[in-house]
Amino acid sequence: MQGTDLTFWLGLALAVYVMLTPARGRWLGVLGGLLLMSPVLRWLATVFGFPIRLQLSSWVTTLLRHVGVEATASGNLIQLNGHEFAIDPACMGLQMTGLSALASLFLIIHLENRTQTRLSVGWLAAVGLGTVLLVLLTNLIRMLTLVLFYIVPDDPLHDGVGLACLALYLLLPLNLSLPRLYQRFGTPFPAGAHLAWKRLALVYGVAGLAGFGLIQRSQPAVPVRVAVPAGYASKPVDNGFWQYSKKGVLVYLKPVRTAYSAEHSPTVCWRGSGYTFGAVAEKQIHGRWVYVGSLQRGKERLYTVWWFSNGFCRTISQTDFRWRMLWGEPPFALLNVTVDRPGALEDAVKAWY
Repeated sequence: MQGTDLTFWLGLALAVYVMLTPARGRWLGVLGGLLLMSPVLRWLATVFGFPIRLQLSSWVTTLLRHVGVEATASGNLIQLNGHEFAIDPACMGLQMTGLSALASLFLIIHLENRTQTRLSVGWLAAVGLGTVLLVLLTNLIRMLTLVLFYIVPDDPLHDGVGLACLALYLLLPLNLSLPRLYQRFGTPFPAGAHLAWKRLALVYGVAGLAGFGLIQRSQPAVPVRVAVPAGYASKPVDNGFWQYSKKGVLVYLKPVRTAYSAEHSPTVCWRGSGYTFGAVAEKQIHGRWVYVGSLQRGKERLYTVWWFSNGFCRTISQTDFRWRMLWGEPPFALLNVTVDRPGALEDAVKAWY
């Protein structure tokens, strides 16, 4: 059972529930607004999903060491007693954010129907923040359980552990705390509140759609000037990207359109070409920070690195390069260098960095 399936069915069930209950007067417009703002949510997941996976891996190994268990993290790969665990974007635990958001909405709407009261915007924001913190806690406990008991993705218990953690460490605390919040801080609906919520949701939804859809797409890909080492053949490819190649080395330069645009991450693009990622880590090569990963397709194995550059500044931080673009620095591009031998990686980075 995959997290995406659970999210779809829970979202469908929530929509049906809203349509069949008095909550449709207040929440139908809100859910419509969330749907229109889904480009924003996809952008957040694309931009920050990978750094979050690396941070989760680091937290898990730190916790294991504190309890006397020798474990190491190499990027998204956790090593314990000779076993390796990859924190992958397809892993069910990393789909819990959508499941948790839908589950908390289910409970909030149900309590509004039952009590005929509502929470203020401030309290709803606090509930949202609390849900995010519980999601992080749930993921940490789930990952610790999988690593300590060596439950691999093919094991039927893998998804079972995820669902059990979701129920015990997220749904149960929400079920215990939210009714008390409504009992103590809930206020009756004022006249005309349903219509106001519909209008507000639609305004925010349309604004989010315009900002992350129409405006972003209207921005051309601005070429980023980088020094191309001698001996490389170059050719333009789709989306304003450039490909540089020579024997044993393949380089892609992918401009980022705006500070709000999601970059074409190698963790996604290489999978689209049929490769699977092994360990991915932040690493220093010749004193320069880069992301390093390995790729495999059948018997073929490649080694890849990437970072962001505008020709003047080089970084692997999402917030750093986006902040610089917001304040008027030249546009950045993602520079991805791939080689067919691990020994060629350092020389390739030195030539392009």
